Amino acid sequence: MEVYIEYVIIDNLVIDYLLLKAAFTVIGKRYGKGRLFLCSALGAVAALIFPLLNFNALLTAVIKILVGFGLTLFAAKYKNLKEYVFVTAVFLLFTFISGGFVTALYELLQIPFSEEISAGLVILPVYICVKVCVETVKNIYKRRSVLRSVVDAEIIACGKALKVKGLIDTGNALYYKGLPVIIANRDVGENFISPKVKIETYYFETASGEGKMFLIKTDKIKIFYDGKENIYNNVMLGITKKDVGTGYDVILHPSLSEVKNECVESVEKTS
Repeated sequence: MEVYIEYVIIDNLVIDYLLLKAAFTVIGKRYGKGRLFLCSALGAVAALIFPLLNFNALLTAVIKILVGFGLTLFAAKYKNLKEYVFVTAVFLLFTFISGGFVTALYELLQIPFSEEISAGLVILPVYICVKVCVETVKNIYKRRSVLRSVVDAEIIACGKALKVKGLIDTGNALYYKGLPVIIANRDVGENFISPKVKIETYYFETASGEGKMFLIKTDKIKIFYDGKENIYNNVMLGITKKDVGTGYDVILHPSLSEVKNECVESVEKTS
């Protein structure tokens, strides 16, 4: 029994630390490791005491929630009440999700909670669950950030016009003979390809190696910011076989940024 108590303390110490760290990471709140460890230790002590209390399930759940509020309260200093409540809500949500995940996993594998091995193994599934939750939230935030940079645009080239969704990407630093390059997948590019169109082959370096695309000189690019039409001349359309992304059709060049007090902009680059 003494070994089991040690397992309980260690498990809850590690799990509370993981949950607190995950909550602060998701919110983007800075935290001190020492303070997080101390609060996790208090949570471990509370978890050890809970089984000794003769409370019904509802009262026990309420007390556990209050303990959660206490742990997040002392884990960091907050700018305001809203930030504190937000961190606590995420912490309690992750606690609920990881607890449900462990319960479902143990039931599926028929691992009894009463044995010491159950306590020894519980950290791993909690870690996996928390890791998945954090990465999922990060991807959601990333997607929302990308969508905020997506604008309506229109490509006019080779006597044709095509309305698209464009992503303003600061990472697109491609130029061809001094002209900025926007990148589209084949589905978009095929609308402008014909035997009479002059196509350039463009080789470029990427983080994963050398890349290749075909280039067409556009007549103009229209980009709409808050309903305002901005026109850009001297832009190359790069056509790639790979899908440029989800939620947009074209990766725009950062030089095609919003133009204030002007409706026409000629984009040029000099070395």
